[in-house]
Amino acid sequence: MGKLSFSLLILASALPVFSSPLSSRAITAVGGIIRPSNWTCGTHGYASWEASQAAYLGYSLLESSDYNGKYPHEYMNREGFDFDTEPPYYEYPILPDGPYTGGSPGPDRVIFDNDGMLEGLITHTGASGDNFVACSEEEITGAEQH
Repeated sequence: MGKLSFSLLILASALPVFSSPLSSRAITAVGGIIRPSNWTCGTHGYASWEASQAAYLGYSLLESSDYNGKYPHEYMNREGFDFDTEPPYYEYPILPDGPYTGGSPGPDRVIFDNDGMLEGLITHTGASGDNFVACSEEEITGAEQH
C-alpha cells in the first residue's frame, strides 16, 4: 500500500462520518468525487484532506452551541476572490502541524460557505497589511497519487 493510500486510510478511520457538503476538490471521509490536490500557502503545504478537515471543523463549530465567535468568523472577501458559491463565506485557520484548537491562528485560512462547501485556501503570507492572497492549488493526477 502506498504512502498516500495508507495516510488516507488512517484519516478515514479517524474522522467521523458527517453530512456537511464539501468541495469536490477535497478528499472527504464521506466519499463522492475525489480530486486530490496539494495546496501551497507561503512556505506551508497542505494536502486536500487537511483542507477538508479544517473546513469541516470550522463548519462544525459554526453550527455548534459551543461557537465562541472568534473562529470561524465571516470572511468579507475584500480582496475579491472568485469563489464557486455565493456569500456568506467563513474563514477558519489551517495549521501545518495539525488542527486549529485555539491560540495563534497562524497566517493560513480555509474559506467555506454557509453550507460548509470548501471554497479555497488563502494566506496573509505575502499580502500587505491585514489582507490575504490566494494559496496555490495543484491537482494531483493519477500518476502522482502513488
